[in-house]
Amino acid sequence: MKSATEFGPAAEHLRSAFKDSSPVESAKFFRDVKAAADQDLAGTIAWMSQQYGLHPLQLAQQIAHRFGNQPAQQQSHAQAVAAVEAEIERTSKTLENFDRYEDDILDVLNGKQFKRTGNAGADLRSAYREAVKRDAKLSRDERIDKTLRRAYDKANSTRGA
Repeated sequence: MKSATEFGPAAEHLRSAFKDSSPVESAKFFRDVKAAADQDLAGTIAWMSQQYGLHPLQLAQQIAHRFGNQPAQQQSHAQAVAAVEAEIERTSKTLENFDRYEDDILDVLNGKQFKRTGNAGADLRSAYREAVKRDAKLSRDERIDKTLRRAYDKANSTRGA
């Protein structure tokens, strides 16, 4: 009884895929195709492409076309990353004492409340202003403590690397 309810949906899927065949014949077909692919994947794919009216070379061209864009996409992603990095480099040079606030800026940028605009320069300037504002609220002792903690953390992180 359990197998009837377990395989019932499979039989319906097979019926819908192969209207003129029984579920047993359809299942056998899939088993045979899998066995053929296990032994000769390229030959099986060539045979399948012919079943759909494509010459195997046409299928190969279509596959190459779809995957041929991948390096271009990777290149455009790398170019986008490089552009953002360049924008950050340009912007950081215009911000007074950027190095002093760099860790705080990263904290702001990674915070849940920070709303990114998608403009790296504008986001960096906003995070910088927020970091400076937060720093201004700290007492002298809190600033010294924060600086010492960060120096200690950096020294320990480079020691383990």
